[in-house]
Amino acid sequence: ALAAAIVVGAGVTLVALPGGQEWTTDSPEALAAFEAGMAAQMKLYWDDARQHFTRAAELDPDFVMAQLMCVDEKMKADKAEGEALLDEVLAADTSSLTLREQFFIERARAYREERREEIPEIVDKYLAKIPNDPYVLNDKAQRAFGLGNYDEAEPLYQRLVEIAPNWVLGYNQLGYINMSRGRFAEAEESFKSYRFIAHDQANPHDSLGELYIALGRYDEAEESFEKAIEIKPNYADAHALLAWILHFAGRPGDGLASIERAVRLNPRVPAVYRVIRGTLSYAQEQIDQALVDIESAADASPSYQLLRVWLAAVYAAAGRLEDAAWESQEILALDPDFSIAHVER
Repeated sequence: ALAAAIVVGAGVTLVALPGGQEWTTDSPEALAAFEAGMAAQMKLYWDDARQHFTRAAELDPDFVMAQLMCVDEKMKADKAEGEALLDEVLAADTSSLTLREQFFIERARAYREERREEIPEIVDKYLAKIPNDPYVLNDKAQRAFGLGNYDEAEPLYQRLVEIAPNWVLGYNQLGYINMSRGRFAEAEESFKSYRFIAHDQANPHDSLGELYIALGRYDEAEESFEKAIEIKPNYADAHALLAWILHFAGRPGDGLASIERAVRLNPRVPAVYRVIRGTLSYAQEQIDQALVDIESAADASPSYQLLRVWLAAVYAAAGRLEDAAWESQEILALDPDFSIAHVER
């Protein structure tokens, strides 16, 4: 994504650019809206962020960074309009912009011109000049994290929280890296540091809840998700994960109601939502809905073996035994030790 990876924050202690100027606009109102968007992004309140960035761009049509931050949403609504906005942003005179803004424009241009392989060099060139810019350091860390390169991402996030201790998403990402490596005590420490600094945000509680699920501490997980919802009632992910906990608690009806709330709040319906809803629908013997969701999730992640196992099970429950057998053969190609007994009801 062009703009979604620019996760920035306001109201925190950060390392400023030389001269102290952060974002270029002549409108105090547009700047305030933009900073509100950055703060919302740091909290992972994506809908709030989009509204603030849109408002900033409306208040100052020449505010290049605000326009750039609107590109992704415009692309989703109308690709042609999104591309036109991006081309307009890339055609802007950048000579009066800050070095950081020039960096993000240059990076966007590399995406637009399909020169993605040049982006690491663009990032490193900027950081060679300004090594402690947390915005671009975060950009590099996020890229490594997204590629699953945790060996590179971990020290970058460690450095990020060292130079910008209130860059809270750094602690969040360190928590997930620790979880992925089975370092659960360290993950809990990272997430609790996140919660300590940002206790009034929903995501720290949501992240801790995910850890508690992994550790089988379901009561604590449920409490964490409910706290996230208390703070931000429209926080879709917390509703989705609460549904998962309710499934483990033997309350599939309540869980189904919770995942349906998540889907209403996030109508893009991420694949993990479909897995949760499909599982709960299956538990409620709503096989047709379970089949729709699990098929969709499996199509999105065709190499994820557990989804193929689950899809075979749902096919078997629906009486589609030939499809269940075919899925089982696909599973055998990935794991020769797999048995068809795994999908029998």
